[in-house]
Amino acid sequence: MEENLVLSSIPDKQLAEMHSYRLERIRQQMRLQDVSLCVLASPVSLRYAVNFVEYQMFQAHIPTAYLFIPLEGPVTLFGASQRHYSLVDDYCPSAL
Repeated sequence: MEENLVLSSIPDKQLAEMHSYRLERIRQQMRLQDVSLCVLASPVSLRYAVNFVEYQMFQAHIPTAYLFIPLEGPVTLFGASQRHYSLVDDYCPSAL
């Protein structure tokens, strides 16, 4: 699916830097708010945090994938069918 996106004008290196910046920005805000774990389930939030693009249309109402972002440590994605997200350290089946 990601191959269909028209992002050819942005170099891959720049996209990778942008995605890393987004995850670090989330962690920066977690530090400021004294939060040790962030759980994301919204398709928009998943896309922002790790460039997750495989959610189904109904995910906006019935979450099928979710992401655990600890302040420090591995990022875990639950419910993903693909395993190519560079910012995700671990994958688990969804328990929903």
